[in-house]
Amino acid sequence: MNETKGKGRFFFGVIISVCTLTGCAVPSSSISMASPTLMPIVSQTPMPTAAPTPTLIPGYTKDGDAISSDEYYSYEFPLLAEIPEKQIYLYGSQGNVADCILFVGDIYYHYEIPYLTPRFNLPELKLADFDGDGVEELAIKYYYGCGTGYSVWGLDIIKIYTDTGYSSPWPVYTFYPPDYLAQANAALSYKALDDTGNKFEITVGNQKVTHDFTDMLTENGDAITDIFCSGDNVDFDFSGDGVVAKIDIGASHKAWGEPEEFELLTADCNFTGSGFTLSNFDFGNS
Repeated sequence: MNETKGKGRFFFGVIISVCTLTGCAVPSSSISMASPTLMPIVSQTPMPTAAPTPTLIPGYTKDGDAISSDEYYSYEFPLLAEIPEKQIYLYGSQGNVADCILFVGDIYYHYEIPYLTPRFNLPELKLADFDGDGVEELAIKYYYGCGTGYSVWGLDIIKIYTDTGYSSPWPVYTFYPPDYLAQANAALSYKALDDTGNKFEITVGNQKVTHDFTDMLTENGDAITDIFCSGDNVDFDFSGDGVVAKIDIGASHKAWGEPEEFELLTADCNFTGSGFTLSNFDFGNS
């Protein structure tokens, strides 16, 4: 029996976004988040004039708690995520639902990611030395969007420069869907275990599982046509020491045009300093 590689097919409506940072470091005589001074950013995207004082930014007046969906419209600049012990705060802006303001100490930049979606899944932050260069980087996961059978998170890593003499935008590295899907599908293979075409062995990396698709193949003449990571359901887990990608594996068959997810691929996300790789492939609970 021939072993077949899963095809890297995926569909993303209109979700392609370019994540950017604009601005330059704001000089300060002290690095303190207790009472920051909102000075104009020397950039093409100035701070909105509706926030003349820090008191309208809830992170300084609400004990640093991120807002809920009910509270969102109460603030011009709602707090989305934070690492308070590192003086890192990410704010949204009601003037632009893709425009965020990222504070590190009292240096801040405009940073564009989607964050206001129907499910109100707020961004998450993680600070670590992801590329092993001895300097911590900031990882940000953010919700692209959702739909029927569709739920996708994005991942950025930002190299932060707190030297006030650094005037260029902070480098932002995005783990784009074509990149992680190509790597996931290259690690995925499958083969039929009987002549019925109902039972398959699926392999990711060095791990194998067996799956019987009889219940899925409900129509006469129906058959599995492919097994692959479509990219319809993607998450990035920050709960451990690093970042783990979670990508659903789906099976397409003649009776149904879209793949049906039945298993979960997991893999460590490795940041090289200029890009991303996946390793330590395994299966999880879909």
